[in-house]
Amino acid sequence: MMNRFKRLSNAFIWNYLNKISGYLLDFILSVVLARGLGTYGYGVYSEFFNLIFLFSLVASLGLDTTINVFIPKLRSDPARLSSFVRKTLMLVMGWSLLIAVLLALSREPLSIWLHSPDIKPLLLVGAVFLVFYNFINIAQFVFLSLYQAKIVFWITLCLKGGFIASSLGVFWWGKGLPEIVTLFAVASLLISMTIFIRLKPLYSPVPDPVRYSKYVEFGFNAWMIKFLNYFLGRYFDIFILGLWGIAKTEISYFNIALSVTLALSYFFTSGFSGISMAFFSEHAEDPSQRSRLVQGWLVVTKFALFFCIPAFIFVIFNARQMIVGIYSDSFASSAPLLQIFASFFLLTMVLGSGINSTVLFAMQKDHLVLKWRALWGLVNVVLDILFVQLWQTTGVVVATGISTLGIIACEYGSLRAFITFKYPALFLVKISIATAFSTLVNWFISTPGWIGLFFKGVLFILAFFVVLWFIKPFSKQDRELAGRFLPALERFVKPFEVDF
Repeated sequence: MMNRFKRLSNAFIWNYLNKISGYLLDFILSVVLARGLGTYGYGVYSEFFNLIFLFSLVASLGLDTTINVFIPKLRSDPARLSSFVRKTLMLVMGWSLLIAVLLALSREPLSIWLHSPDIKPLLLVGAVFLVFYNFINIAQFVFLSLYQAKIVFWITLCLKGGFIASSLGVFWWGKGLPEIVTLFAVASLLISMTIFIRLKPLYSPVPDPVRYSKYVEFGFNAWMIKFLNYFLGRYFDIFILGLWGIAKTEISYFNIALSVTLALSYFFTSGFSGISMAFFSEHAEDPSQRSRLVQGWLVVTKFALFFCIPAFIFVIFNARQMIVGIYSDSFASSAPLLQIFASFFLLTMVLGSGINSTVLFAMQKDHLVLKWRALWGLVNVVLDILFVQLWQTTGVVVATGISTLGIIACEYGSLRAFITFKYPALFLVKISIATAFSTLVNWFISTPGWIGLFFKGVLFILAFFVVLWFIKPFSKQDRELAGRFLPALERFVKPFEVDF
């Protein structure tokens, strides 16, 4: 068992580095593109990438989740694993090519529906980019399922670093978005070729035929859930804004606000993504190991609350100063949207956020996730259509926030029906008290600019940890569980552990 925790610990470190570097590079890319393309051009880019994501989602067939759930159960049998990996890659690539052709053929009506003629020429190259983008995504899940997060880290670093370098080169060259998209496709092709070679040890053993239909069936349910997630996320919001003819500058404000929110959320919670699914899947089938699911849920949720509550409260009170400092005055209108995004994210985090569906998937209770996503996806579509007419961009953000909070609450309730655990209410109260005190300290500081923001941040962090040192939110069991997952966490928790 300790070997499992050690393997998870190493994978967590590399996966955390991968996610942090990935979202940091995404954030840097958004700054480079926003400043280089301007408010209108960045709005066009947002719509373009929204369509790439949508068609890639259709092309994935839910096999990324299937990989995460079933590869941990097949890795002790190289022949069956080889068969699974071969069939998965063949299915993904064949279907991706078909969807890419569909995207290329539909670029004319899409540009009309979205009131965006500038997007039409981009979608032809985007169709090529989609094929390699989808392959890279699937391959990363294969590596993560085998706890080979170090490989995924280097893939992410090379791919997204290439995107940033390409964008800077294009702007230096005096060109624009078409050239950027072309270079994105070239970079994805090169990375895909490298990954295919790296996967050879997995698909090269003589395969032992497996009944693949059950994996396809599970993948279809996962695909349906991911597709429903589309109606609960920013991509559908951007699609609605485009359909209603909302100005491209407003779409860029929306995407900037969400990019900052996602960058912060992933910074603190992304380490367990992919890795947590594999870990929970190992323990879900054996009823005697169900306590491990409870321990995992508590560890992830507590540390997410520990970091996210103070971070997002700080963002809510300093949104405008952050947006202007990072993106320039042109994007100042993103600040109110950022405050709304951050508020809803905190509410979902209190109820466990995405870790609830992760555990349900691992227990193969995906039908429950599908049911709730279908219900709230429909609610979100209705609210989006109503609210976009009343409050435009702000209305779409509020509609999606309400729907996301609803689905997290339902998934939390479903999870409690299968595993019993005590919600860490006292822990939440103590973190909230420390955050409230830190916010009060910040309230009296009004220094403008980056220097002022940095000064506020330092005082906020110091005040937060000083209060925590007095009220000590962690228990001895918290420290021990944290140490099983990651030894460094145990050392970090020790000063804030209650003495009795």
